[in-house]
Amino acid sequence: MEVRLRTFPLFATVRATNAIGPSRTATMASGVHMSNQLSSGAAPAQPGFIRLYHLLLHRTATAPMLAIAQAMRSLFRFAEAEAMTRMWEAQHCGQAVVVTTYFERAEYFAERFAERGLRATVVPA
Repeated sequence: MEVRLRTFPLFATVRATNAIGPSRTATMASGVHMSNQLSSGAAPAQPGFIRLYHLLLHRTATAPMLAIAQAMRSLFRFAEAEAMTRMWEAQHCGQAVVVTTYFERAEYFAERFAERGLRATVVPA
């Protein structure tokens, strides 16, 4: 399955692969190297690939649960049901994947969660 996305001034191709390979990869048509590497043992990035990262929301005992759901609704424009589902997953499992995106955007949202007193981390997808 290939999907063509229009980005200015470049074109991007997003390919979904099976469970053996990477879950999602994106290549820039111009061959621009756009990856950030963490020292957590992740595989080295290939030229032209955008590495994706998970934004994990961690359980917190101090913040009210509705405040967590409200933060997700305002930051990500999630519907109420989606925000509540992710909030309950974080409370019961200890952490929940909120979004999978490129590094800078994940880091931005982690900082926004920190401003609201919530703990979020960025890990390679």
